Amino acid sequence: MVSSRQTRIKNTFAETRLFTIRSIVAGVVAAVLLLSVAGRLFYLQVLKYEYYSTLSLGNNIRNEPIPPSRGLILDRHGVVLADNLPAFNVELVREQVGDNKALDATLAQLVSIGLLRSEEVGGIKRTILLHKVYESVPVKLQLNEQEMAIFAIHRYQFAGVDIRTRLARHYPFKEMAVHAIGYVSAINEQDMKQIDSAEYAGTSLIGKLGVEGAYEAQLHGKPGFREIMVNAAGRPVERQGEYAPQLIARPPVAGEDLYLGLDMKVQKVAEEALAGKRGSVVALDPKTGDVIALASTPGFDPNDFVRGLSVAPY
Repeated sequence: MVSSRQTRIKNTFAETRLFTIRSIVAGVVAAVLLLSVAGRLFYLQVLKYEYYSTLSLGNNIRNEPIPPSRGLILDRHGVVLADNLPAFNVELVREQVGDNKALDATLAQLVSIGLLRSEEVGGIKRTILLHKVYESVPVKLQLNEQEMAIFAIHRYQFAGVDIRTRLARHYPFKEMAVHAIGYVSAINEQDMKQIDSAEYAGTSLIGKLGVEGAYEAQLHGKPGFREIMVNAAGRPVERQGEYAPQLIARPPVAGEDLYLGLDMKVQKVAEEALAGKRGSVVALDPKTGDVIALASTPGFDPNDFVRGLSVAPY
């Protein structure tokens, strides 16, 4: 039997040539990548230095909520029982105020100039802390002319506190039909646990009793938003250097108007009949079951709750 063995002849020259070619290709690729990185660094750090240094100072885009207009409440003939009027509020942005110590000092200073009562400070601070640091939170609702003048004099002393115009609930008939209509008041800790905070962004009031409370979802509406650019201090700016983004906005959706079965002429007669007495009157339409009048004494002015009612008057 004859056995055969294959012998492999090594080509050292060919292997060396292949290795050299591969080394050159790898070196070229590495050089190209390094040049690309160096070029990108030159572009970012030299050519676009001003643009990106502006961004590094803290400029960014935020969504500022636009609260919706609350729906009207009307009687069966279209008489307005609850509407909205412009009001001036003192509002605070925690991010611009500083830490908790600065927040306490700011609230104490508002007490010292007579815009807040000392017994209100604890509840106001808890409400502020429930909101995001960049949200504007009302601390004093519906300023009168004297209060606006007081704040204007001391405005320079406050960082992150300013006067803003909002729509506030107004009840033109005051005590009349208040037990049926109810009222709105400031959102508190308990309310925050039960609502979607995003749906109430920029809103400080919520329905508490009566129709205002029972039909809160329909009356409230949907908030909108607008994008704003803020700098490192958190203050809105239109542009900074070359950076001027295209900002978008979405308008709010107003709440639905609500027509009641009440007839304010009949309601007035019922209220007058109870003047000076304790009691209640309910008048129904026998055909439809609509409540035409619902009166109860003693009553109260719901506008006081909108402005903010302290413990003693309550």
